[in-house]
Amino acid sequence: FRRRCLFKPAEPTRLAPGLLLRTSSRNDGVKRIMKKIPPQDNWGLAVYMMVRDARGRVLLLRRSQTVKHFPGCWEFPGGKPAPGERLDKTAQLEVSEETGLDVTPDGVAGAVEGSVPGLRVAMLIFEARASDTEVTLSDEHDVYCWLPPNQLRSLKLRPGFDTFVATYFKRRPQKRPVKSKAYERP
Repeated sequence: FRRRCLFKPAEPTRLAPGLLLRTSSRNDGVKRIMKKIPPQDNWGLAVYMMVRDARGRVLLLRRSQTVKHFPGCWEFPGGKPAPGERLDKTAQLEVSEETGLDVTPDGVAGAVEGSVPGLRVAMLIFEARASDTEVTLSDEHDVYCWLPPNQLRSLKLRPGFDTFVATYFKRRPQKRPVKSKAYERP
């Protein structure tokens, strides 16, 4: 008894860089556009914490000019988890290291995709409340600010965070404007 393949795989047709048009192998005549992920793309994971104070303002940190990726861009505190480390604990630790604040995650705010050269990054963003607003910056950042959500898009946000802020706060509108001030590291 010999099995035969009933369907011959279709030959892909290149539409544009990274996109292929392929006929379904189910032989239903439907053509599907498939995005081809280049083999050199690797995936990484980073976790961040969107910290809010009692007035509803959001903490943002500006990346120092000495960092390798995205100097001068604003972001939430966060970083990469160590192998086997719980994601919520990573986010807490990163907030503590980068700001000196002690926070506990309230839940997941969302996730976005970003990239650095040679690496695509899935960014998971937690929500947290801070009782204290006095921040002690690490060397990775040079300025911090507490801003009302309706002013976040006025800053040069790190790629990925711009998308998150645009969609997250569209679903959750700000109730009233709050004045803010930026603080530089001494």
